[in-house]
Amino acid sequence: MFDIAWTEMLVIAIVTIVVVGPRDLPKVMKTIASVVARARAFASKFQADMDELAREAELEELRAQAKAMHARLTAPSLTTAREEAMDGAAERSERTEGAEVPTPSRDEEMPPADDDPRDDMTAVATPDENDRG
Repeated sequence: MFDIAWTEMLVIAIVTIVVVGPRDLPKVMKTIASVVARARAFASKFQADMDELAREAELEELRAQAKAMHARLTAPSLTTAREEAMDGAAERSERTEGAEVPTPSRDEEMPPADDDPRDDMTAVATPDENDRG
């Protein structure tokens, strides 16, 4: 974690024994252990709170999107337009259930031969070389 080798740990232990003394060393080690435990608990609590805050932010965003979607789906103009379209479709299907639908014959579908649009294209004048100058 801190990238400390065994020899460095041995030096730290010898210096601690010399500075603190062998008699008070257990108290110091217990105090250090409790401080480290509190720091780890604080860090895990902080991480859990941050995760919960992120989940709540996502949840609020999803709620806002759902509310907007619900508002769009239940808007009075859309609801009435949707209902009118459904009613109109139902009325048309009721009227055409027994009715016979006329089909156009092949002669009616074909345009007359004298209305050929290609005839208009030949009437366009092209520039003559003598007109240039």
